[in-house]
Amino acid sequence: MNQIRRVWCRTRAKNWTRPNAAVILDTETTDLDGEIIEIAIIDAATGHTRLNTLVDPGTPIAPEATAVHGITDEMVHGAPRWPQLWPRLAPLLHKGTVLAWNAPFDRGRIHHECVRHGIPTPRARWRCLMRLAARHTNTRRRALNGGHRALDDTLQAWSELHAIAQTAHHLQQRRTSTQLSTEGI
Repeated sequence: MNQIRRVWCRTRAKNWTRPNAAVILDTETTDLDGEIIEIAIIDAATGHTRLNTLVDPGTPIAPEATAVHGITDEMVHGAPRWPQLWPRLAPLLHKGTVLAWNAPFDRGRIHHECVRHGIPTPRARWRCLMRLAARHTNTRRRALNGGHRALDDTLQAWSELHAIAQTAHHLQQRRTSTQLSTEGI
């Protein structure tokens, strides 16, 4: 059963790392259930940054949140507000699959911001990389060690995704070389 689960995870990861198949998103917020103050989106295949910006939430950032991610009220002052950012963000969320390390959290924050500002919520296909990694290793879900800034966390999630997908690539190469040797080629 564990082998089947690992193969399933590797196949998913490999599919998500194909060109234009998915993006990886991360957000930082004013507090645990707060407004988004930073968002980053990268291409899941290449790791290239598609969006990386601070967001002015219009509300203060809790000191406890600043202690985690280091983002202050002064840093977000003058950054775009959610409605101003939405025209750049929406096309990225409607293209392929949206991956996030803790997808229920990030999806919930995106939904919250859209509702808060009267913007229709995106109909993206969300998938959780934390859950995929836990299934792949047959371990408990764990925090991401990306530094608690949105871009750093997306890049760390990208590394985790590609490590799982690379395992699939190595298995495929091994199968191909075994087939060739058993067929006498």
